[in-house]
Amino acid sequence: MADVDERWTTLLENPEEGGERLQKVLNESAAKFERLEGKWKAMRDEKMGKLQELKEKYSSALEIENLREKAQTVRGKRKALIEEMQGKEQYIEKLKRRLEKLESDDCNRGMFTKRITEIVNNIRKQREEMDKVNKDILSLHKEIRWLSQAVQRTFGVIEEQLYREANQSYKGERSYKLFSKIHACCQKAMHCIERSGQLAKNVEELTDHAEIGRQSTVDTRLYQVLTDLEAVEAEKERFKEKIKENDANGFKCDCERTFFSYTELLYYRHPDEEQIYGFA
Repeated sequence: MADVDERWTTLLENPEEGGERLQKVLNESAAKFERLEGKWKAMRDEKMGKLQELKEKYSSALEIENLREKAQTVRGKRKALIEEMQGKEQYIEKLKRRLEKLESDDCNRGMFTKRITEIVNNIRKQREEMDKVNKDILSLHKEIRWLSQAVQRTFGVIEEQLYREANQSYKGERSYKLFSKIHACCQKAMHCIERSGQLAKNVEELTDHAEIGRQSTVDTRLYQVLTDLEAVEAEKERFKEKIKENDANGFKCDCERTFFSYTELLYYRHPDEEQIYGFA
């Protein structure tokens, strides 16, 4: 209070000099205000630029989630291809064993060889497709990891900068809170996208299982055809022995006619298998 009273006393004793001092103080305050206003505008422009950059980074996060969904879809397709390939390989082994038992005069080896060759070629193509799918998955994983790391680094740098400025000004504190809210919202959005991708993958796997179930009926028919063929061969051997026994008595022609009639009856029990597998 004593200093203030002394200043007022000095001002009253010399009004002109005091007025000049007051005017000088006012001018300095106005200049300081203009400087602060300029700094505030520059800081505001800088923050708006960072905010725009942050929005662009969030768009890249959504792109990462889309790539993850694609990777999950590709993994489901790869699993279905592996199961199908294993089934085809089992059929190849079964047909190979069947081919080794057949005699060249009793069955058309060329037909079975052609079928086996076609199946082998199909499996080879499927393996090539699986290799391509695996390469695509690896590429997607690398891209997802790279983008995830870039986003995390960006978040870390921006959060650190905003945290420093939050302790210096009110605007900085508001910017930091806004950034935290945006970050939390983006994390929730990414979680929802991951959940949606997982559900889509489950739906696709169920669809693949349903398709495999439909194909199992065809596999059953093929097995029945092979079983009937074995029965035909066994019956043929029995008739051959009977023909040899009755050859001296003149029953050879009757036995042969009976054998071939029975063979045709067994062989054409399943017209669907003939159409599907080319046994006609």
